[in-house]
Amino acid sequence: WDALAQPDWGSSVCPGCGTRRREVVFAFPPTALVTATIRKAIADGARGIFVLPLRASYPFWRNLMAASLTPRNRGIYPCITLRSPARYIQGAVAYGARRLAVLAVDFAPTVAPIDGGPMCGQEACFRGRHAQAELLDEHER
Repeated sequence: WDALAQPDWGSSVCPGCGTRRREVVFAFPPTALVTATIRKAIADGARGIFVLPLRASYPFWRNLMAASLTPRNRGIYPCITLRSPARYIQGAVAYGARRLAVLAVDFAPTVAPIDGGPMCGQEACFRGRHAQAELLDEHER
């Protein structure tokens, strides 16, 4: 749940120069959180790599395919399909997916880009974490 509570997956502020930059997320959510993960990615205009059960019946599947940057290979979907995921992922049987979709997506609106200007060299520095509790809860601790 921690990742879903973060304020913005789409961008962050560089700790060195204060410039807002786009981020790239890696998402491999548990089955129960797939819908919430996609909703969060769309709301934040995130771009990244998503590993999800290949289920075209999911309500968000059309949005996911529209945002995909992965080229269509021989399949009908713009994603890489992993058949028999147990060969690649420990615990894949418990995950409950017979096939996984791996795709690069960009949910950003087509407005002006966030990235701009030269890099300052500190863009990879630690940015800290946002508190997950209310101020009152923090005070009581």
